[in-house]
Amino acid sequence: MKNLLLITILLVFAHAAVSAQNNTAANTIYTGTAQPFVSATAPTGAQRGKNAPMTVEGANLTGATEVLWNKPGINSKIVFNTETMREMPKLAEGQTGQLVIDKLTRNKLTIENIIAPDAAPGIYSYRIKTPMGTTNLGNFVVTSLPDVTEKEMNDAVTDAQEINLPVSINGTISKPGDNDCFKFKAEKNQTLVFEVVAAAFGSRLDSVLTLMDEQGKILATNDSGNGGLDSLLGFNFQEAGDYIIRVTEFEAQKPVGTGMPYRLNIGEFPYLYSIFPLGAKNGAVAEVTGFGFNLGEKNTYSFAAKPKNPADVAMMLKPLTSKSETYNSVRVALGNYPEILESAIVHNSIATAQAINF
Repeated sequence: MKNLLLITILLVFAHAAVSAQNNTAANTIYTGTAQPFVSATAPTGAQRGKNAPMTVEGANLTGATEVLWNKPGINSKIVFNTETMREMPKLAEGQTGQLVIDKLTRNKLTIENIIAPDAAPGIYSYRIKTPMGTTNLGNFVVTSLPDVTEKEMNDAVTDAQEINLPVSINGTISKPGDNDCFKFKAEKNQTLVFEVVAAAFGSRLDSVLTLMDEQGKILATNDSGNGGLDSLLGFNFQEAGDYIIRVTEFEAQKPVGTGMPYRLNIGEFPYLYSIFPLGAKNGAVAEVTGFGFNLGEKNTYSFAAKPKNPADVAMMLKPLTSKSETYNSVRVALGNYPEILESAIVHNSIATAQAINF
């Protein structure tokens, strides 16, 4: 009798579950199939000249055939495409009526990337080609530096992950209040550059960099480099020894969702953070003065102000210093009129206004 009662109860629950599912389906209106899209890329980048597996998560990528890059340097092959059905959405508590949603299948692609040894460092954008069309843009960072992945637990100074320089760290702020600490050696009178790349490739991270000595004493910090969300720090070390660099989120308790990825580039490389003047006449031979780190004694650079495409209103400048090319590029605005520099002579009144010719 007890067994019969148990079987009856199970059947009632099963019937209720099926009925609820059927009711949900009956109360759901599908407007069509959602456009294919990508939502996450891992890892966020790799060193050039390497074979770099990449996982792309997204939806409606069934039958994906090709990875389309915005510039040469990366060849890709899709090797796996796994699918899972989305969970059936439900009305919010107290809400009545019908659900209006798109049909959607979740996908995870495993992609083999071969990065050319001469691929230009920087942010590469890609789209996935599918029978339903191409996706939105995803981003991937190519670096010239050795690539290392962040390892938890590294929240505290005493648990800092040891790294060798130069390096490009593939990291993630994975929970509210997360700290990522890295330990490295610096030489006396060495100037090191610490550059976060995150918001630049679509991450929600508003980074803060904090440099400390081995005991945790703060030596320098930076929130926004060059006016953006990504942090930038240059520091000249007066003493040789072990030091700590920490990456945190500006709003320490901001929800992180599936994570806030970033790249942290560290090295004794030439780095430009600004130039003057900011522009040049299109087609002219121009000269700018650079400001930054490890630029050497000579920081004026001559170049031909010529864009890649005639319609471009700017070009990217990566000048050669006494050591090497600068690690980064800077934007130079291009115009069709003569460039005039502000005079060093006082002209702060109508009577002493600087004369200009048209």
